[in-house]
Amino acid sequence: MYALNRPSHRLMGVTAAACLALALGLAGCQQASGDDARVAELEQQVEDLQAQLDDQGAASASQGTSSDDAGASGSSAGTDTASSDQALDADLTAAYPELADFEGQVADLEATCQNVQASDDRNANYQTFIGVKQQIEAVEHAMDNYDENQEAAARAGTLSYDEYMRIERAVDYLDERLDHAKDGMEYTLGIDD
Repeated sequence: MYALNRPSHRLMGVTAAACLALALGLAGCQQASGDDARVAELEQQVEDLQAQLDDQGAASASQGTSSDDAGASGSSAGTDTASSDQALDADLTAAYPELADFEGQVADLEATCQNVQASDDRNANYQTFIGVKQQIEAVEHAMDNYDENQEAAARAGTLSYDEYMRIERAVDYLDERLDHAKDGMEYTLGIDD
């Protein structure tokens, strides 16, 4: 079910490389003239890479749809870098309302992670992190259970393989969104988890 060459691992590698490039670029820019222009250029590169990652995540969530659906889902992804603005395939969420519920929970947790405020009290930051992390883990656990139940249905023959793969890609996409939101919250709160 989980492979080492999942697109999410490649996405995390690209994100890590972009962050490293930004960090190295900012360190070098502190002594050079034209600091602001270089920082703006590096920030734009990071934003471009993030947009590519978001587009790839949306594309991987919509893979496996029929050729009729492929054109519509490909054009709906857009170029917006906010992953919460990208929705799962409407046909898929209509057929499997649990996915729509998970998508709503993920969007709520993304907003929660985005809105955390760091304080001067490291312990308070850690407690905030732990509280939200527990909520994220509860949703991840529910999504994993749902995915396992759908896999069992596919093995039993009550769900087609193609439908199961569409569901699994959607769950993986939602899980990647949660990971991204949690990483952002860690950065905001200064937590290394």
